[in-house]
Amino acid sequence: DGGGIVIINSAIIISECIITNNITGANGGGICIFGASSPTITNSTISNNSATENGGGLDIQESSVVTIANCNIVNNDATTGGGLRSITNSTATITNSIIWSNNGTQITGDSPTISFSDIQGGWEGEGNIDADPLFFDAANGDYNLTANSPCIDAGDPESDLDPDGTIADMGAYYFHQIPGCTDPYADNYNPDATVDDGSCA
Repeated sequence: DGGGIVIINSAIIISECIITNNITGANGGGICIFGASSPTITNSTISNNSATENGGGLDIQESSVVTIANCNIVNNDATTGGGLRSITNSTATITNSIIWSNNGTQITGDSPTISFSDIQGGWEGEGNIDADPLFFDAANGDYNLTANSPCIDAGDPESDLDPDGTIADMGAYYFHQIPGCTDPYADNYNPDATVDDGSCA
C-alpha cells in the first residue's frame, strides 16, 4: 500500500508538495494512511497516481482523521475511489480543494465532509461546485487556474485571503488577479489586467 507515501500512526504535515506518477499494486497510489493517523495536507497536488485496488490519490483507513485544504486531487486511477477512498471509521475534512478527472469514481467509502470545493459529479456541502476548473494545461501537469476558472474567489470566505488580497481560490495554486481596465476598446485598457476595477475610460 502507498505508492508515494505511507503514513502510519502519525500527525505528519504535508504542505506545498507534488505527489505524482506513483503506482501501487494495492491501495493508495499517491498516499495511504493507516493506524489512527491525523495528517494535514495543504496546498499540494496529488496527481497521476495509480492503485490497482482502491484510492488512486489517497486511501484512508483505520480510524484516521485527515485534514485536506487547498489541494488538487486530479487524474488519479483506481478500481474504486480514483480520487480517494475512506473506510474503517476514518474521516476526512476537505476545504478549498479540487477533486477532478479521477477514474474509478471520484470518492468512495465513508463520506468525507467537504466544503467550498470543486468536485466532479457534485458533492453535498456548503459552497461546493461541479464545474470544469479550467486548468492551464492539465495534460502536461500544469494545474494552475486560468482567468475564467470558476474556482477563483470561490473558496471559503472565512479562509485566509490569497496573497493578492482576494478571497481564497479553490485548489493548490491561487490565480493572481491584476486590477485594471479589461475593456480593449477603452483608452486606458490594460492588457495585463485580469480583474476590471471600474477604471475604464
